[in-house]
Amino acid sequence: MQGSTLEQLQQQLQSANAETRRQAAEQLGQVKDERAVEVLVMALTGGERDLSVWYAVARALVAIGDARAVPALVQALQHHEDDFVRAEAAEILGEIAGAQAVEVLARALQEDGGAGGVVRAVAAGVLGNIGDPRAVPALSAALAGNDKFEVLCNVAEALGKIGGAQAIESLGRVLNDSHTESTVRQAAAKALGVI
Repeated sequence: MQGSTLEQLQQQLQSANAETRRQAAEQLGQVKDERAVEVLVMALTGGERDLSVWYAVARALVAIGDARAVPALVQALQHHEDDFVRAEAAEILGEIAGAQAVEVLARALQEDGGAGGVVRAVAAGVLGNIGDPRAVPALSAALAGNDKFEVLCNVAEALGKIGGAQAIESLGRVLNDSHTESTVRQAAAKALGVI
């Protein structure tokens, strides 16, 4: 990309108009120029209030795939006020950082206090997609907890994807517990069938 076009898009990312900022972020993601990472990270951490712009900036960083975005995504996962932004940060961390994100995602699964459980559910799904056995203790602990069934179903699925003795034991416990919601027990049975 020509330097002047990159500079124009970077300037548009600081516009007062949210639609201009969103379009600039999308275009920066399409051109995948690593020189745009710093300004995108600044937009991600600079208190962007418009969620459509935040998502476009985050997706642009995924498209570029630069690890310099990881600290900003961790910050968003841990501290952003919006549960859906935190869930998106978890998803993107899995895409950009992969196994390097296991610890922070496991913490989100255990510590996130969001009432809806969306962050915990997404963190569990991402951990399953990463497939790193280091996530099994946190997933097993979450499965033994008293969470929303959507979270528990994602946890069971993640354990099925990762597998191993501890995963099988945790899933078997849930499957055999008559006090566990039937949807969660079905998810555990399905996950055991995958292992």
